[in-house]
Amino acid sequence: MLIEFADGTSQSITPLLAIVSNMPYFGAGFAIAPEARPDNGELVLSIFEGMTKLELLGYFAAIANGRQVAEPRITTYQGPTFRISTVAAPAVAVQADGLVIGETPVVFAVQHQALTVLVPA
Repeated sequence: MLIEFADGTSQSITPLLAIVSNMPYFGAGFAIAPEARPDNGELVLSIFEGMTKLELLGYFAAIANGRQVAEPRITTYQGPTFRISTVAAPAVAVQADGLVIGETPVVFAVQHQALTVLVPA
């Protein structure tokens, strides 16, 4: 995959999994991106590289219920936009909240103040 960053730089990687987040938790309390905030204007890209599927499952079990576990094979980046494409392989399916929404190439970008939230007085 080729990851293109907002500053114009890029990086070629071969991950097992890549997750873009704007919230710290994924699914039922998995602390995928503890540093992610929905209101800071940035997304968090987590790259899982050099792991087997079994090791990935073990990592997910370790971070269940909000626990944070250091894992050196996961690299994170923060930024307002990420473009992800495939280089030497066919397109890869892209999911959002568990639904397939298309395939690579894909751009994830923050849309400033795109969500209106109503709260009690």
